[in-house]
Amino acid sequence: ATILEVFGARRAAAPAPAGATESPAALAASPVPTASKAQARKAATNRKTRSQNNNGALKKLKDLEMLAKSCRRAGKLPEEAQALYCRGVLFDNLERYSRAIDAYEAYLRLCKQLNDIDGATVAYNCCGVAYLNRAVGSAGAAFRAVGLREDGAAPPDEDPVDALCVSPHQPADPVLEPAAIEDINTAIAYHAKHFEASGPHGQLVALCNIGLCHSRLGDFTRAIAYAQQALQLAIDLKSPESQCVVVGNLALASGELGDWDTARACMDKHLQLARDLHNVQAESLACYHLGQIANKHGNFEDASRFFEEARRIATMAGERGMLKLINCSIGVANGNMRMAEYMRQLVAPEY
Repeated sequence: ATILEVFGARRAAAPAPAGATESPAALAASPVPTASKAQARKAATNRKTRSQNNNGALKKLKDLEMLAKSCRRAGKLPEEAQALYCRGVLFDNLERYSRAIDAYEAYLRLCKQLNDIDGATVAYNCCGVAYLNRAVGSAGAAFRAVGLREDGAAPPDEDPVDALCVSPHQPADPVLEPAAIEDINTAIAYHAKHFEASGPHGQLVALCNIGLCHSRLGDFTRAIAYAQQALQLAIDLKSPESQCVVVGNLALASGELGDWDTARACMDKHLQLARDLHNVQAESLACYHLGQIANKHGNFEDASRFFEEARRIATMAGERGMLKLINCSIGVANGNMRMAEYMRQLVAPEY
């Protein structure tokens, strides 16, 4: 039986909903939706969901603004501070980083006024991340700051890294606008304050984020220095999740400096830790990066093998965005192999 016949038989066998007028035969003859139509419906549903979420967030922002003002008039500073922090998180989620910065810095001022050391520590972290995100644009289009939870904060006394993985690529911007450079330097200053105010876990987060800021500025030597400090701290804390993140960042920064041996060794370790942690997203990315490193070395067969493994893992994990990137890389690796073979044939001696 064809797929259409099986699909039609199943529909015919199912009880018709109340009020339905179609016969089983009519249902069986109904065309199966094409993939493009299904994708279009899913895209429309996703847009509707995002719109609903944004509308809900905007309503919460207005409510929180009124709450903050009411608490300020009533002299309830702790409650006002909490409302400001929540506004910052919502603006962060909407990628409205300038407004998030305003809310976080207002929250920080209140924390200092209230002598709330823990709250100020969280605020330093949030401000640093928001400034960096504003400098490089959307966090999704650039990269996620290491060690941060979904709400943009990492309490200093908690394990700061939820087995986050490095992004597909973290290049330095070829030309950064002066405002972006200023934002990144401001982010570094906030993360330095976060480091000073935190315990070991928070210090690990701060070191990772300072390293990422220097990577964005193109200063990979400094980025590596901070990542090495973070790695030693992760080892001391016996945190494999943190070690997984840091060695991945070390691999990327080393690759930017052309130190491919270090990049390969660190990425191998990143892959091993990702597998031990059952972090399929990190595992797929590690295989992708190992493929890129092999490509740089001219080991095109190894590159293709790593890319194929990355595709297999990404397919299992449902990572569609990653699959597009990997498929392009597979095409490049296969093209490189064919070109290398063609060049070998050209220079092969004739007998």
